[in-house]
Amino acid sequence: IRFCFPRFGITVELRGNDLICQEIAGYKLSLCQQIQDSLRGFDKYLTLEHTQDTNEVMLLAPCGIVETKNLCLVDIHVDADCGSKLAWYQYKVHPRFKYLVAQNLASRLQLAALHIASSSHTPDPLLGMKGEERAMILLRQCWGTRPLSEQEQEKLNNVKSLCQGVYPALALLCQDIEISSQQIRFLDLSTHQEGHKSTNCD
Repeated sequence: IRFCFPRFGITVELRGNDLICQEIAGYKLSLCQQIQDSLRGFDKYLTLEHTQDTNEVMLLAPCGIVETKNLCLVDIHVDADCGSKLAWYQYKVHPRFKYLVAQNLASRLQLAALHIASSSHTPDPLLGMKGEERAMILLRQCWGTRPLSEQEQEKLNNVKSLCQGVYPALALLCQDIEISSQQIRFLDLSTHQEGHKSTNCD
């Protein structure tokens, strides 16, 4: 028996008592599909665990715009068209400290947005800190001097919209990330221009 998620390109197959993921070798669906004591109000993800080591866990979350609903629910807005192809991010659970680990800059920015949207006045029991504090750590890891891609800029704008007027320190950090990514943009532009000149000469 196979269960397909065609828009995300994910298939799981029933083998014995396990639902094995076809796209990620060595992983199966976890019996528990909820992260305990973290990301309050957010449940739009799949939880996988390694077939040989149940302590090795990862989340598959859709790539989209993070938003809040009714002040307590967190959602990721994606294309509603039934024929659309959707992307997803992998977040591995740190084996010791249990926080989620992003694979790249865009997924890290989305993870920061999720922590901001799910933050509350009390610390996250799993992390021992509030959501905005975890988001601060993640955003500091996003600082760099190369220009942001279109997708990364979209994720940063999403974070800015969530923290604007609520978490001023995060808003300032977003501004710093954006400014630093533009400081040597002229070098990137010069490289592209030189490439066009070479192509024209050829």
